[in-house]
Amino acid sequence: MPVMSKFVNSAAIIAAAFAAQAAAHTYVKEFEAGGKTYAGFYAADKSGGDDSSPAWRTDQGWGFQPVMGDAINTPDIIAHMNAEPSPFTAPVDAGSDVKFTWQHDGECKGEEVGWDCSHHGWTATWLAPCNGDCANVNKEELSFFKIHQAGLIDYPAGTRYTEGGDTADTGYWGTDDIFYKNGNTQTVTIPKDLPSGNYVLRTEVASVHNNGAVSERQFWPQALNIAIQNGNDNAQVPAGIKATEIYSSSDPQLTFDLYNHEAGVTFDAPGPAVASIAGGSGSSSGGDSTTPVVEDSTPSSAPVVEESASTPVAAAPTVTSTHVAYVTATATAAPSSEASYVAAPAPTPTPEADSGDYQEGEEEDGENYEDDGEYDGEEEGTEDGQYDWSHAAYNDGEPHAWGGEHTHWRRHAREFKA
Repeated sequence: MPVMSKFVNSAAIIAAAFAAQAAAHTYVKEFEAGGKTYAGFYAADKSGGDDSSPAWRTDQGWGFQPVMGDAINTPDIIAHMNAEPSPFTAPVDAGSDVKFTWQHDGECKGEEVGWDCSHHGWTATWLAPCNGDCANVNKEELSFFKIHQAGLIDYPAGTRYTEGGDTADTGYWGTDDIFYKNGNTQTVTIPKDLPSGNYVLRTEVASVHNNGAVSERQFWPQALNIAIQNGNDNAQVPAGIKATEIYSSSDPQLTFDLYNHEAGVTFDAPGPAVASIAGGSGSSSGGDSTTPVVEDSTPSSAPVVEESASTPVAAAPTVTSTHVAYVTATATAAPSSEASYVAAPAPTPTPEADSGDYQEGEEEDGENYEDDGEYDGEEEGTEDGQYDWSHAAYNDGEPHAWGGEHTHWRRHAREFKA
């Protein structure tokens, strides 16, 4: 990757990030596992007790809201808001693929629903042994190990991810791979060297398009129950981490400035590295290493797989697990699985925009947010009720960091997009 000697800093990019906020909310619409297609959480939640989806039930609610960054160390980060395990389980062979389809319709700069091309972030997928029936598991005690990740990947020349596009120099991320290359799908492989048994499969996408405090980062975690069959019962379950401990407010990925950073910076998703049984190094770059305790994954009574006789367990391997530091293009780095990265310099803070940029500026064709009929309904202020979740995320409707009340900066972001 060529070294570039500039910093990304564009008010236009920031304006684009506020476009279609309500549209840019997603969820796992469906997933394929063990040769069968299951509904995601929304259909499972709405279709009644006869639905056999193993997707966890949540209160993600209208608009498929994200978990905000101020909740990264709360139970909501495990599998979304007030998530509860499904009573059902999907059988999956060790070594086979699980394919997630995320909700998203439309094209970039068009009318998008389910995601928006101003949003960029990582994706990561994790497994945690239930040590019994996943339907009754205590979600806060689950210990997850990472089996897949994609963070800030590259800066492909001549694309909207680099200089000259609508989202100049944001870089190409794991979420871009899902929503704009792979048709809203994400495929992960269940490691073949795992003991058979019941596991929670957790996947998520995240976005860092809202610059500022970590509390404004957005996360969409989803979970489902699987029963791994035909596994290696002499294998070890990798050491894991509680989902409430994956993120730290000091993680460089969470404090990363999408619009004002040294060009060429790349990094993985936050948290421990991909487990060695899933093709990773089992360790992260930088930091102190730890020797984790390997957990017993022998299931009790899985509803869709037969119990296998207990087998001797090999001695636990020593692996390391720390948070991943991001790197610059000037570093000479080994592949990510065995990386010895050099941390990038601290990003230069984004200058505060002039409040006039996003308040009562020029209006296009005489339209404005309050009277264009698209959002406000019968009486003034109706749109505030429709987007009240956004007010909670953006300082309760007080003047935003970019200037102006919620309705003003949303209007101008929408005009920019149009």
